[in-house]
Amino acid sequence: MFRRCKVDGVWFAEAYAHEQNVPYTTIKREGPVAGIIVEYANEVGAELIVMGSSNLRGVAGFVLGDVSEAVLRLSPCTVWAVKPTQKEMDLVVSKVRSYAKPKPVVVTPDLIPDKRLWHGAMGMFFLYMTSYGMFTIAGTLMKGLLGIRVGGLNLAIVSGMGIIIGAIIIALAYNWYAGSRDNQGKEVKNGV
Repeated sequence: MFRRCKVDGVWFAEAYAHEQNVPYTTIKREGPVAGIIVEYANEVGAELIVMGSSNLRGVAGFVLGDVSEAVLRLSPCTVWAVKPTQKEMDLVVSKVRSYAKPKPVVVTPDLIPDKRLWHGAMGMFFLYMTSYGMFTIAGTLMKGLLGIRVGGLNLAIVSGMGIIIGAIIIALAYNWYAGSRDNQGKEVKNGV
């Protein structure tokens, strides 16, 4: 016997119980199904276990066995196995098909969520690297140029301090820009 409708049984049971206003609790554990059912029934002090029985036949029944039969053998309390009629099975299959199971949404993180902010940051970084590169090249190729005195200091020290101050200004400008972009995003979300 094959399943006519491949569906997550737990999802269907939860959806159906919710539709019928039946309170339920979902317990997820790993292990042999019959053993887990009996273990949980013992934990909560159940007096009755009600379950469906598919009554598998052939090789599937031989290899897998019937869970309700195993629960009946292992359980210290009463087990009520309900075998649905063909009409009931058809009803369940139509019900399963009528529910629109939400497909899991796979969210892939955008490495650059705000392209405008990214371009601003890259522009500022390029500006810093260009000034630092020019300073390094000038220091290597024109050693005499950086030795010139400006305000009592040589040009190398003044240029180095200018690059550091420029980096601080770039960082502050970037933080201000990122904050203003973040505030714009919040205003758009809030409908302002």
